[in-house]
Amino acid sequence: MSFPRYPKYKKSGVEWLGNVPEGWELLPLRWYGRCSSGESISSEEVSLVSSETQTNPVIGGNGLMGYCDKFNVNNPVLVVGRVGALCGNVHYVQGPAWITDNALILIVNQSVFYHGYLVELLRTRNLNDIASKTAQPLITGTQLRDQRLPCPKLSEQQSIANLLDRDTARIDALIEKVQSAIDKLKEYRTALISAAVTGKIDVRKEVKDAL
Repeated sequence: MSFPRYPKYKKSGVEWLGNVPEGWELLPLRWYGRCSSGESISSEEVSLVSSETQTNPVIGGNGLMGYCDKFNVNNPVLVVGRVGALCGNVHYVQGPAWITDNALILIVNQSVFYHGYLVELLRTRNLNDIASKTAQPLITGTQLRDQRLPCPKLSEQQSIANLLDRDTARIDALIEKVQSAIDKLKEYRTALISAAVTGKIDVRKEVKDAL
């Protein structure tokens, strides 16, 4: 699958980004977003499954941890893992939800950045690269807000997000089918070996014909 390129490009001045389309802006995230840490929650308050009273997802640095009966965000936000080897993971959370203190809550101006575009952009940025290189890697809100990001027109961001939703869904469906076929072949391989070495099948003719 191939797509046309933009007519002209310009240098972004951002090492990880390279050149960008000429009409795109490069904006510091700090101008259009505010960032804060989540809040702690005790394990006793979190259920692994949703129930009538515990319906709000609890989101940590690596994603869904369980459910609870309270929330600290009630509107769409981006959540970025802030601590640990996998810090930098990016999640889109609609709310109501509880964001733990292992994650950063990013609220952006939605007239400038479309959530569906921004979440994929930050994943592409690989925020783990900016984490402190210590025994316990860490990303701060300041580091996150210091990122300079490419910003096309809002309508173009929406088009990009819609295309990615459509095409990645198709790719994921194909991956699932291929993985299912691989799993069945592995099962057949295991069953064949077991049947052959335990005398459940007679392979003498097959071997003779192959010689």
